[in-house]
Amino acid sequence: MPLADSIRRLSKESRGDALRSWARRHAYSFFSSIGALIRRPLNSALTISVLALTLTLPIGLYLTVDHLRSVVGSVERQQSLSVFLRTDASETDALGLASVLGGDEAVLAVDPISPDDGLRQVLGYLGVTNQPSENVANPLPWVLEVTPRADTDLDELARRLSEADMVAQVLVDLAWLERLDQLIELGLRLASVIGVLMLCAVLAVVANATRVEVERRRHQIDVMALVGATPGFIRRPFLYSGFWVGAIAAMVALLLTQAAYWLLEGPLSTLAQSYQIPVVPSLPSPLMSLFLVCVMGGMGVLGSALAVRQQLRGIWPTH
Repeated sequence: MPLADSIRRLSKESRGDALRSWARRHAYSFFSSIGALIRRPLNSALTISVLALTLTLPIGLYLTVDHLRSVVGSVERQQSLSVFLRTDASETDALGLASVLGGDEAVLAVDPISPDDGLRQVLGYLGVTNQPSENVANPLPWVLEVTPRADTDLDELARRLSEADMVAQVLVDLAWLERLDQLIELGLRLASVIGVLMLCAVLAVVANATRVEVERRRHQIDVMALVGATPGFIRRPFLYSGFWVGAIAAMVALLLTQAAYWLLEGPLSTLAQSYQIPVVPSLPSPLMSLFLVCVMGGMGVLGSALAVRQQLRGIWPTH
């Protein structure tokens, strides 16, 4: 038993020594990578600035389109059809057709809008307070706002209404909203594609910067290899440097996005209030910001790993 206790004690001590040794190696790489960035501030700043500017575009595009999607999603989705009668249709014709349509099993309600009411609505949308002179002819026709039932085929109902007497045109009011939904979906896809392309650009920029740094420190690496440094020991500081470059670039991109938000907040607020919609796109959430920093850091590590692996093949062909 004493021998077994001694073996277990030695095993625990060896594991503790290995853990401390691992921590020391990573601490050295951690501070060495920060020191490498600080010793070359201009090159580091230029690389980080390029990556941050590259990343700001897809972040801003995604936030804008996502905000527009939330605004459109809050719009009342009650479908309705606008039935425009011919300009020669009288009030009797309009009310008679409204009565007929009200009895249709596919129609929930019919709201007739007279030319005078329609003109007042148009002038209100345009912000015109003065009413036109009575001598001026009203060019607007009678309009019937038809609200269909929930399970109604709108295309079929619109076709039947367009065939009725005195009807000039039938418009589905929310057709434009459906097309806008499709455009928003396209915008989100476009933001995703641009984001992926930008991440590939980040990978290329970090890999090239790491390759240049390895070439600059080639003599130092050769000396370290001669005295017994392992490939992992030499590679680790470059991987940390790649992580810091990517993570800091993500933080700077988030700051640039917030700066753009502050600069555009005033004009966008004025424009949004004129359309009675929520003011401006929201800023990235903390979770999204953390995810972006981690992804950029990971891309920096990957780019550095690819570049270092290629450069160190001349020293260790098997690594």
